[in-house]
Amino acid sequence: MKKLSSVHLRLIIFLSFLGIAALISSFFLGDIIVQLKLLNGRLTYFIEYHYALSLVCFFLIYIVDNVLALPIASLMTIGAGYFYGPLIAFCVTTVAASCGATLSFLMTRYFVGRHLQKTYAEKFKEFNKNVDVYGTHFLLAVRFIPAVPFVLVNVLAGLTNIPLKTFCWTTFLGMMPVTLLLVFSGREFRNVASLGELVTFKIVALLLGLALLTLFPIFLKKQRKSV
Repeated sequence: MKKLSSVHLRLIIFLSFLGIAALISSFFLGDIIVQLKLLNGRLTYFIEYHYALSLVCFFLIYIVDNVLALPIASLMTIGAGYFYGPLIAFCVTTVAASCGATLSFLMTRYFVGRHLQKTYAEKFKEFNKNVDVYGTHFLLAVRFIPAVPFVLVNVLAGLTNIPLKTFCWTTFLGMMPVTLLLVFSGREFRNVASLGELVTFKIVALLLGLALLTLFPIFLKKQRKSV
């Protein structure tokens, strides 16, 4: 019986991790506004008497959520806006999400990304050239679009040759509009029945506009090349 190569072993471990994360995620599905209302009393009491500890717990849980791809990030962000206020909530969630995204990115690159790059170096050559030129704009664009799963961007970026520094600053900057939307929505959650009431057509159009704006330099570069 042949031994598994290092690449295959890492790939199996990585896919197993994603599978377990997906399984855990299935237990957290549901309407986030309803869940937040059910937790309101207990969380208010805990935060009132253990404010600093609650912030630390929130920060750590938010990081774990981003690494494991649990579908509770929106719930936590809206909840933070309600319990801590928009300013503190924005700062804590942005930093925590950036840390979680970076860990997810590094795990993907360590277990799969760099091995794929080495094994299929010739096939990735042209792809990597495009990533070097357009990668930053694409990363910013997808971060502005709420419909694109946060963890999916982390994983796919980890498979490319995008520098860690570029990934970090585009993630931090790109998540700001959606994060601001959610933390300010937290103050209104008592008056709504579902998340859909918070996300209006104008807000979606604005976020899509930001995404298209970040892609505009790509069109300019391609236009100049074709001239």
